[in-house]
Amino acid sequence: MNTEVKEKKSFNDHRSNVELEELQKKFAPLLMEQRQLLKKVGATDLLSFEVALNERTQFVKASLSAEALGYENEYYRLTELERILEGRLKDEDVSTDGKLKLKKIKEIKEKHTTYYTEQELEALKLIENAIVSYNKIPYQYKAKVIIDNRGQMIMNPFNRL
Repeated sequence: MNTEVKEKKSFNDHRSNVELEELQKKFAPLLMEQRQLLKKVGATDLLSFEVALNERTQFVKASLSAEALGYENEYYRLTELERILEGRLKDEDVSTDGKLKLKKIKEIKEKHTTYYTEQELEALKLIENAIVSYNKIPYQYKAKVIIDNRGQMIMNPFNRL
């Protein structure tokens, strides 16, 4: 585990909230429906349901097995739910009452957080030192320092001490 503490650069609160709301309102109810269907057919996931169907009928295609055993509605709805969810939410991401778990919320927030790189942190320290040094100059002499068109700080050639 990475024990190094990173300095946060920015956090996109809006995108984080939009994604969390979409997961909670759109996908969590679908996952709850998927759980109920899987419980009804006695399987843990779609793959285990397909394997169980194929073992009972000795067919190769799960959809034919589902039709033969009278589970075609459940099978087609489970495949549709699997396609809609597309790995956005997993069963362990949602609690039994249909709310997103804290682990998933932290994962989404981390996804929308940007951290400083080592190079940026070094540059920030240099900038802070330059600001501190500039602020130590008495007010009447600050006009003597300019930044030229090459981005270099120089003495103002048009202003004399």
